[in-house]
Amino acid sequence: MPPARSTVPFAAGQVREVEELDGNWNAWLLSVGSKAGKIALLLILGYVGYRLVRVFTAGLRRVLDGEGRLRLDARKQRTEAIIRTLNRTGAAIIVVIVALTVLAELGIPVAPLLASAGVVGVAVGLGTQSLIKDVIAGLFILLEDQFGIGDLVTIAGVTGTVEEMSLRRTAVRDFNGTLHIVPNSEIKIVSNASKDWARVIVDVDVAYETDLGHAMSVLARVGEALASAPEFQADVLEPPQVLGVMALADSGVTLRIVAKVKAGAQWAISRELQRRIKEGFDREGIEIPYPQHVVHVKQ
Repeated sequence: MPPARSTVPFAAGQVREVEELDGNWNAWLLSVGSKAGKIALLLILGYVGYRLVRVFTAGLRRVLDGEGRLRLDARKQRTEAIIRTLNRTGAAIIVVIVALTVLAELGIPVAPLLASAGVVGVAVGLGTQSLIKDVIAGLFILLEDQFGIGDLVTIAGVTGTVEEMSLRRTAVRDFNGTLHIVPNSEIKIVSNASKDWARVIVDVDVAYETDLGHAMSVLARVGEALASAPEFQADVLEPPQVLGVMALADSGVTLRIVAKVKAGAQWAISRELQRRIKEGFDREGIEIPYPQHVVHVKQ
């Protein structure tokens, strides 16, 4: 019968193996728990970051909607385009950062992914270069409020009324009814005739025999009457002003009258002012010269 003490080393070895296995198991559990905790924390931080972006854009929405120059529909369209772009951009950045950090925590090397993404990004960037330019230009147009829906503008050689705006393009309909689609990156200079205020300039010729002082006093009275008319009073910012003689033309003396008016009202006021000038000159017997042909017949 073998001695009992021969089983002691074997039992001790089994105990050590069990202890080592238990220790490794606990370490693994702690490691997994630590990684899971970090990943959960990253996801929470990503969600918090996204909510902060939403809070920021909500505040920006209130600021943009409160701007008074644009009409309600124009403000709404501009605001929605800006908010949508900022929300999507912020969400994309947060998702990429969180995803890369989680992969790093799981032990997956992210350097090759970044390198591959860089190559793909270069290829995509070359293919979508014009699109990116359009979007960036459109974002600045919206943020700077260069023009809005309903404005009369001249952009990229096209003059007309803005009917539609997006981050990529602007739709302008000219006076003939043709709709022009202009990529935002092609808009280098914006001439906006509907922003803030405009100036009405009316030149009128009188005969050389006319008393210029009398003619200018008639122009002044016509301008004052127009400025005080109920239908135009709100649109005339400053009473019309007679500047005087602007040119000695072939058939008469050119006089000029100007007025500062609300943007968008300059065409209607210009037409009305010219109509009233014609009627005022007719009442006062002031001749507006026009080219005439005199035919002499020899007997």
